[in-house]
Amino acid sequence: MATDWSKVLSDAIAAAQGVLSSAWTVASVGATSAIASLVQTAQYIDQNKDKMNSDEYQLLASQQKIALQNVLTGYECIGIAAAQNATANVVNAIVKDVPTLIGIVK
Repeated sequence: MATDWSKVLSDAIAAAQGVLSSAWTVASVGATSAIASLVQTAQYIDQNKDKMNSDEYQLLASQQKIALQNVLTGYECIGIAAAQNATANVVNAIVKDVPTLIGIVK
């Protein structure tokens, strides 16, 4: 069964919204873009995981998670703990929708 990546993106955005609540209004444009990049990276990893070693896909996933955290903490109303929680929720939503990424994107 093919993965519905638009659903993965929607679920990941909803996961961030749930954590950020009122701050989402301020951060939505930047956060949505960073979440989309993380989902695109997850899609790339999922499609190429058999051609990559664990260091390669862990590096790609890590870079995108850090990028999302950095975008979120760039907003005055979002602290590091909220950014980390939002990023963790986004990653969990992605892995929930794409179980083949369990252990790859953490």
